[in-house]
Amino acid sequence: MQEIIQKYSLAIVLGIFGLIGFALIWFSTPWGIGVGYDSIFYLSAADNLLSGQGLSRLDGSGNLIPLTHFPPFYSISIAGLSFIGGFESDIAARILASVFFAFLVGLSGWMIYRYTRSLLACSLGAALVLVSPVLLDVSFMAMSELLFLVLLLLMVHYLNQYLIDGKKPDLVISAVFAALMYLTRYVGLTAVALGGLSILLFRPHSWGKKLKDLIIFGVISLLPVFI
Repeated sequence: MQEIIQKYSLAIVLGIFGLIGFALIWFSTPWGIGVGYDSIFYLSAADNLLSGQGLSRLDGSGNLIPLTHFPPFYSISIAGLSFIGGFESDIAARILASVFFAFLVGLSGWMIYRYTRSLLACSLGAALVLVSPVLLDVSFMAMSELLFLVLLLLMVHYLNQYLIDGKKPDLVISAVFAALMYLTRYVGLTAVALGGLSILLFRPHSWGKKLKDLIIFGVISLLPVFI
């Protein structure tokens, strides 16, 4: 009974923090999401994708060129939401910012609870994320940082689960999130290195099994970069 009460309490606490996070971003951007230099390329690439011109952007001469300087996943996410909901790309980016921030707040609190079993620590952690001026600054802009951070936490969680129990599904899911990380920001390639080193250093297997799992992780996480 006590465990059930704790689960409901955790869900209620994280739900409240998540809703506050969503409302904080949504109602703080009544005139639209902030647009910086990078945002122009993300939004224009999403618009071009929806108009059938592929993931592309304008160069200095007004010509359409492939989007290569910025990774594609954030623009694809904006385009996907715009397509499903019929929103303009800036509205889709505003919705995604609110959702990603809410998810980041809730996920941070859940992970703290997952490893401490303390509802107080979970609440304090979620509150700190909620009021972080650095996170709030990037949340008010059409930028890829929030999506990257959500993917990072998910990747680390599933990688840690694999290191604890050795289940292949956790390894595969972690590799997928690692791939999505560098498709969101190129610095996410370091997540592949993190995963590989973790498999070799912290998984109590024979070297043969470690190398086999390392190959699985490497192929799945690096496949998109070759594509």
